[in-house]
Amino acid sequence: MSDSKRYPIDRPQSHELPEFARIEREAASRFSDLDLPKGLRDSALSQGDLAAAAADGHVWVARDQTEKQVVGFAVVQPLDRGMHLRELDVLSQYGQEGIGRRLLRTVIEWSRDAGFSCLTLTTFKGVPWNAPFYLSEGFRAITQNEMGPDWQALWDQEVEKGFNPARRVALIKPLTDAQSVDE
Repeated sequence: MSDSKRYPIDRPQSHELPEFARIEREAASRFSDLDLPKGLRDSALSQGDLAAAAADGHVWVARDQTEKQVVGFAVVQPLDRGMHLRELDVLSQYGQEGIGRRLLRTVIEWSRDAGFSCLTLTTFKGVPWNAPFYLSEGFRAITQNEMGPDWQALWDQEVEKGFNPARRVALIKPLTDAQSVDE
């Protein structure tokens, strides 16, 4: 069975949203204390935020057709003039199957088709399955002076939560001729 048939990407069903917290926490457990302080490992997107994002069409899931379960998900939100990848997680036992890449490409295609000028995200600089993964998909680093007001607020919120800005990077993938979030 091909990966796309075994792990189809689709919209979530409402009863699947509670599974996201488990997937998000399991993914967070893979990070070092330097990258993700222990206090942040237990946090997860709220069910209210997930339900609202799903209702807006901003959530995708990857399901294992054999095991009949959600194994990964992606959540986006509008931010300044672009779309922002809020979360993308895949259970570690399904790593290296291309599921995360397929989720990301689905989000990119949807964002482009919806008319957004770019897709942005924040991630860890030195973690192989973070910044290097996104860079391999055509993202590039952006500087704080390229960030629009909502972007800057998001960055500041991450720092307030306890993320070390020296270990983080903001990335952008232009989806049109626009080159920055605030153009």
